[in-house]
Amino acid sequence: MSGFFRLIGHVARRLMGRTHAESNESMDSIVILFDKDIVWSDTEIMDALRRAFPLNAPRSLPTDEMPPPSYAPDAPPARLTPFAVNKRVVGLMFCRFPYTDIADDSATAALNSAFVDPFKYHRGWMAFDFVAGERPDDIYGFLGQIAVEFMDSASLVFLPALSLGARPTASLVDAMQHGQWVDQLEVMGRLKLHSRPASDPALLAAAQEAQDRLPEFLEAFESQAGTNFSMKFPFTDSDNTEHMWIAVEAITGDEVFGALGNEPEFVTSIAEGDPVTRSLAEMEDWLYMDDQTMVGGFSVRVLLGDGGRS
Repeated sequence: MSGFFRLIGHVARRLMGRTHAESNESMDSIVILFDKDIVWSDTEIMDALRRAFPLNAPRSLPTDEMPPPSYAPDAPPARLTPFAVNKRVVGLMFCRFPYTDIADDSATAALNSAFVDPFKYHRGWMAFDFVAGERPDDIYGFLGQIAVEFMDSASLVFLPALSLGARPTASLVDAMQHGQWVDQLEVMGRLKLHSRPASDPALLAAAQEAQDRLPEFLEAFESQAGTNFSMKFPFTDSDNTEHMWIAVEAITGDEVFGALGNEPEFVTSIAEGDPVTRSLAEMEDWLYMDDQTMVGGFSVRVLLGDGGRS
């Protein structure tokens, strides 16, 4: 279940253009920008994964979709394609729209000049994230073995958490295939950042809508008309507050029982997977999946620039 929450958080922060310095969630991921429209069939994806892990048998998991950001409203939705290999789950995200709002020149103003054009003229991107399971000792070495199978000579690979990037070269490709490659990247600088505080009026309105429409969630949960039933609550420890999701397991009266679906960054009194009991009055958001459609997720949609549609 925790992989679902990581993927939701992954999409939200990516489509906001956020970096590790501003996020309360790990972003140890690899992103590849493409100067052309990227369309990968399920067969092509699995062929690439088998090349990355020839001695294992990668297994595809259910695919999800999320709406595009507000700066690319006519683009196809982001496609989340997780897979399992070696007791680990990895999330692949395919986006056929820019990584950030490149129409705004300030978005690339702080970049090293060598990286400005790839960001200004790319048409799509892919991201590779560790989601769950046994965390590799060298996370970039592990993810690099996967990402290299999707790169081409015109792409740009970069690491958001470290602000490092490079164009593919024969040396870099060989290094990614064998695990040690981060030292070949250059400092690329920072993209324009977009973030919203918890007190943002749009997020407060999203929380109110979640409360107003709570009966919809309760009815669906009672009849199990969907999957990944989740609610978001604030968690406070001393002066630190984090807004995290729980996997809902039971609802009795005004109380919600479940397991924490996020790994806290600042709140130390609770850990991912711990049992949680909260009051419905504190609930800030809810969502569940109806087949491939996200229902609810009002705060997620605000972060994506998609308003409150469900």
